[in-house]
Amino acid sequence: MARRIGLSPSEQRLVLCVALLLLTGAAGWVGWPLWVRLQEVEERVHLSQQKMVKLRELAADAPSIEQAHVAYATFMTTESDEAAHRAFLEELEELAREGNLQLSLKPGRVEQQGRISRLGVEVEADATQEELLAFLDRVLSWSGLIELDRMRLSATASQESPLKGQFSLSRVVVRP
Repeated sequence: MARRIGLSPSEQRLVLCVALLLLTGAAGWVGWPLWVRLQEVEERVHLSQQKMVKLRELAADAPSIEQAHVAYATFMTTESDEAAHRAFLEELEELAREGNLQLSLKPGRVEQQGRISRLGVEVEADATQEELLAFLDRVLSWSGLIELDRMRLSATASQESPLKGQFSLSRVVVRP
């Protein structure tokens, strides 16, 4: 009787089952971390795509953003409050010289609220109505934020300067 050297059908099924289990285990051992990594990469790609869309929108809006920055840059300063206050007084004196107006300037108080500072100045002037109004018009038409807090006009006995004007002005500056 010749003996068969091969495996019986039940042994073949057993070997096949073991091979399938080993193959499944190897696939899970290698495949599962790869699957998790693939999900992480897909999530990063999705987030990167969202960021790119947002950057494209911002790039399209860049000219208007730059224009807004230029518009607001006139209100911003990196100077200290004392230096900005001194510059404000010098600008007022220059405007008075241009209008041939004699002013008495008294620095007011500086109020700070976070990044915003209000630089106050008390102004007294003896002049005609036209001179005072022209001066105020030039001051209020500056590019910075100027507030006229208080204004008092009174008549004087002088023919050359029939009005005495007392003003309280504030310049608002913003720190970047």
